Amino acid sequence: MTSFFDELSHEVGRIKDEGDAFLSKVETIESRVVQVVNVVTGDREFPEDAREHIQGVIARYQVADIGHVRNARAREEVEAMHMSLLIEGLHGAFHSLARRRIECRFGQLTDSPKDILVQRDDHDGTDLATEHCW
Repeated sequence: MTSFFDELSHEVGRIKDEGDAFLSKVETIESRVVQVVNVVTGDREFPEDAREHIQGVIARYQVADIGHVRNARAREEVEAMHMSLLIEGLHGAFHSLARRRIECRFGQLTDSPKDILVQRDDHDGTDLATEHCW
């Protein structure tokens, strides 16, 4: 198993700020994750049921405003627990995906969106991982 989500959880855990400053930093970290996850789940071979589940996790737990709607419950939970429920939810979703051992044109889907993107780029001759992964 990879450390992609573990590293992000630790990054959130190291934030010492409270209140809006904490939420702002969590939002920045989560936005990087959502960007990579959206590129990965948008692939034509990504399983539709997994895509729907993952997008549901994002909608439910993302700290950032979605459109003009503030996810107050997610913000309250993240602030109270001092951890990103989005990152934890995505971690579980990608572990479930990896257990399914799904083969795509570029290889097996893993529990790391970053690794999936790099593997896909290698196969397809693109450089999305360079653009989206930090």
